[in-house]
Amino acid sequence: MTQLTNDYNRILKSIWSRAPDGINNVWPEDAIKAVKALFKREFPEREWPYEIKFTSGNRYTWVRRSLGKDGRYRGGRTVFINCEKGWEHLVHDWSHWLNFVHGDGRKAHCEEHLMLERDCAEYVISRGWVKSEPAPTPVKKKSDRVVERYKRLLSNKAATEKRLAKHRAGFERAEKRLKSLDRDIRSYSKKYEKRLA
Repeated sequence: MTQLTNDYNRILKSIWSRAPDGINNVWPEDAIKAVKALFKREFPEREWPYEIKFTSGNRYTWVRRSLGKDGRYRGGRTVFINCEKGWEHLVHDWSHWLNFVHGDGRKAHCEEHLMLERDCAEYVISRGWVKSEPAPTPVKKKSDRVVERYKRLLSNKAATEKRLAKHRAGFERAEKRLKSLDRDIRSYSKKYEKRLA
């Protein structure tokens, strides 16, 4: 191991050891606050440019470009936040992104990145986002199928009535047009009887 790697591990382990017990308890609301605050702290002159989505499993907290319906990349960018891996991983991944956004040739795990990640970790701990109690699991309301079906029936009825009104209007226009054509035909047959015979 190099000296920088030893420093990296020593410094970050000492910072996270001062945090409350819940470095694996990332609350989604706090993760959003942390990611935005760390971005604003590093780039105060810039507006927040990203959408936010949550991810899980073996995925990094990282920014990805949005895919359009045609499968091509679009201009929009989305931050995918993984709350399952804990604060240590979230701060590490996000500090990599911030280091990348600086764009001044910094490499990953360089001295500047070490200082950036150290400052980010201290900021997250000082703001009280690391909590010892686990994040509340959202309570899923059990859906009532009867109510859902009734609502769907009502919306289907409204859509059908709208279509019927549109067709009735078209039918009435067609009837008026037929009457007008009948009137013109009678007029022509009287006026030009000899020529039409």
